[in-house]
Amino acid sequence: MRVPEIVVGLLSVAAVAETRSWQHVGKKQHNKPARNTFSPVDHYLATRQLPKPRFANNNTTKFAVNGTSIPDVDFDVGESYSGYLPISDDPNDKNELFFWFFANSEGSDAKEILLWLNGGPGCSSFEGLIQENGPFLWQYGTFKPVPNPWAWTRLINTVWVEQPIGTGFSRGEVTATGEEDVAKQMLGFWKNFVETFSLQGYKVYIAGESYAGLYCPYIASAMLDANDTTHYDLSGLLIYDAVIGNDLVQDPVTTVPFVDYHRNLIPFNDSFNQHIHELHQSCGFAAYQDTYLAYPPPGPQPSNFSNTFSTTR
Repeated sequence: MRVPEIVVGLLSVAAVAETRSWQHVGKKQHNKPARNTFSPVDHYLATRQLPKPRFANNNTTKFAVNGTSIPDVDFDVGESYSGYLPISDDPNDKNELFFWFFANSEGSDAKEILLWLNGGPGCSSFEGLIQENGPFLWQYGTFKPVPNPWAWTRLINTVWVEQPIGTGFSRGEVTATGEEDVAKQMLGFWKNFVETFSLQGYKVYIAGESYAGLYCPYIASAMLDANDTTHYDLSGLLIYDAVIGNDLVQDPVTTVPFVDYHRNLIPFNDSFNQHIHELHQSCGFAAYQDTYLAYPPPGPQPSNFSNTFSTTR
């Protein structure tokens, strides 16, 4: 067989056909639109201008991070500080929370700061820093960290804190048994943080996700109760995908309403759909939802959620 000759011939024909005008066959050539090569990351790196340090002083020098020498990060992350501060007024307190504080990268002089917390309980807040809203991101399965054009630090001074004691790099004796204890630890740390970085009178915003849906409100409440706007001028709270109660209430009770709302995305057949609605009724979830998950709420939910309905019917 003369395979090589045949292949060469076909390629020659294709080349000639490619050069023929579309008008030759009575058609107009449709040019493909140019591929969009715009990269938000490249644009961000090319246009950003890092401001001069604004929180550098004798108290903060030991916490200063060289923004150009972070392992595997091949760009300057800007002004930041990291280290340990105790959770009490005792400078020798061995119970310390670990933090990483980034100054506003746009140079804003606004006297405001955001505290970010991940949940768990026991999850590192650096998960949020490195994979969600920090100035650089290192996502699962990616080769190296990249700049984050949508970093929260472009809007506000932000600190990520490992808390309570025993979480992440924080160190000391684990004693917290409830959210009130967690809030007490944070207030002790926060006062030292404010004093160290001269943040007196700054507006404080708290944000978090998951189990931080419990952390944040308790910490916010403690700040308000402290009646000390010099250190705790709480001005806003944000929680999302939040744990705000018992898992039995947040998951089983809301499952069928979730399926109903997203019925176009969860196309169960009629028999199965009827089955889960019957369970929703017989387990008491429907009654619980109608009574306690209505707006406006009739009052506090029962303190012992698991005894208000059955999950075994």
